[in-house]
Amino acid sequence: MYGHSFPTREMRFKACPACRALNPRAAVACAQCGASFAPVFTLTLDDALRAGAIIRGMDIEEAEVREAEQIAPIVRGRVLQSGDQTLIRVLRTLPDESWARLQAILTAARN
Repeated sequence: MYGHSFPTREMRFKACPACRALNPRAAVACAQCGASFAPVFTLTLDDALRAGAIIRGMDIEEAEVREAEQIAPIVRGRVLQSGDQTLIRVLRTLPDESWARLQAILTAARN
């Protein structure tokens, strides 16, 4: 009115990936079609197993992880049944993913 104007804020929009309707940037779903703006990702079992081994600092193949999953309960049971405290300490130290690699090392040592 007296030569002053209120500052305006530029409206920022994002287009819906499903219907291309414009929505406020803060929207969590499209006002037009209801599509969610939440990120979508898929985590496969293989990726999860690999990530678990990587987090533990292991360089391990998926085949070793799968084999270890099969033999770990058997190894754990036999070690605990043996009552050998040294082997029980080793059991507590090694992650399950290591059992297949250890089995391969021990098998190679026999040959």
